[in-house]
Amino acid sequence: MEDVLILRDFVWFLRYVGWTALFFVYLAPLPERSVKRSLRLFCFAVLLALSTLLQYRMMAQLTLDIGLNTACWIAVCLILRRTHWTNALYGALAFGIINDLSKVISHDLAFGFLLEPRLHGLPSIGSHLIYTASNLAVGLACVLLFRRLIFKNDKQQFGFLPFSLILLPPVVYFYARNYQFVLLNVPQLSDSRYIMPVYILLLLLGFSALLISILADSSLSVRIQQEERRHMQELLEKQRQEFISQKSASEAIRQKYHDLKNCLLALRAENSSSPSRTRFMEEIDQIMRPLETDVETGNPFLNIVLADKIRLCQEKEIRLTPYVNGQCLSFLDGLDLCVIAGNALDNAVEAVEKLPVEKREIHMKISRSGNMVLLCFHNYHSGGLTQDAAGFYRTSKPDPRNHGYGLKGISQTLSRYDGSMAIEASEEEFTLNILIPVPEK
Repeated sequence: MEDVLILRDFVWFLRYVGWTALFFVYLAPLPERSVKRSLRLFCFAVLLALSTLLQYRMMAQLTLDIGLNTACWIAVCLILRRTHWTNALYGALAFGIINDLSKVISHDLAFGFLLEPRLHGLPSIGSHLIYTASNLAVGLACVLLFRRLIFKNDKQQFGFLPFSLILLPPVVYFYARNYQFVLLNVPQLSDSRYIMPVYILLLLLGFSALLISILADSSLSVRIQQEERRHMQELLEKQRQEFISQKSASEAIRQKYHDLKNCLLALRAENSSSPSRTRFMEEIDQIMRPLETDVETGNPFLNIVLADKIRLCQEKEIRLTPYVNGQCLSFLDGLDLCVIAGNALDNAVEAVEKLPVEKREIHMKISRSGNMVLLCFHNYHSGGLTQDAAGFYRTSKPDPRNHGYGLKGISQTLSRYDGSMAIEASEEEFTLNILIPVPEK
């Protein structure tokens, strides 16, 4: 009977509609972009047109077929999903293996060796439908099995050499698959006795390529996460030491401020109208004014953090508006509270300092409702926020090794109190909501 891979009928076209839909199912683990429905339909049509055109022309080179399809898969992935090009490239090559293995299983093995001998009395369109159904069923099973493993880790965190190594197994598979067509044209190997072992070896090679890449990806990700966790612990410990030093310095500054204020009041009480003396007192008053940022929240550690951030905001012309009940956070360790509030405010300051003066606003609210404490930090931002695989936003600072740990540090600290955080981000506004349960006394 005619080869169902060569026939160009309605059922053949239906198969590629199904594979285009499978690609969209395959991308489900990646976060979606907010794009119009018309753009999604356009991407679907482009994918369908490219795949059917390549198969209609029956390209002699499998590498050319895979190369063009991979380029289109990468483009559609980047348009529809919030991800880095490294994730798109790796995902596209893995999808190419899944697509090709599904053909080997459904056409070369199941259809060619098992079903074809039993379908002699069946109309042509019936055999084509059976093949299409089996092909899509195998493809769906492979997509559901591998997609979460393939997109589990963020490939952007890898260096050039590690990323090249996890791409090597798919490249080797496609080379072997292309070379397989050459081998089957050799008269000594075209005998039916050799065809089955060749296809079985090809299946083993394909699944091995996927598994090796997935295992290498997981191993590299674990090592990077361990290094990142160790580095974050060092930074958090450094932060805690800075807060301890800041607490001592703040107490000393407060004492000096009160001493200077009393001296200034005494000078003003003296009956003298000397211009130089008046100017001298005004200069002292200007020097002391930045020290008047002490706030009373009901929590001594929160007082220190807020006083420091208020001074920082005054330097950068940022309006910080705190509505804070610090007493409801008394169950938190003081240094943990400094990590949570300090990192949240630092991120907000970093975001708004790039904006025009009229948008340099930070709103902070801490309140208690029932047995839950809510911490809310709201600010504007300049856009361009990017997330990693864990959902944390990447820093825009030039030294990502020593920055970008703010939200991760908050998340790690909250885990000790069974707390949680949620982020609401639009094109111009950013809100960090933190919920912490109050422990029973």
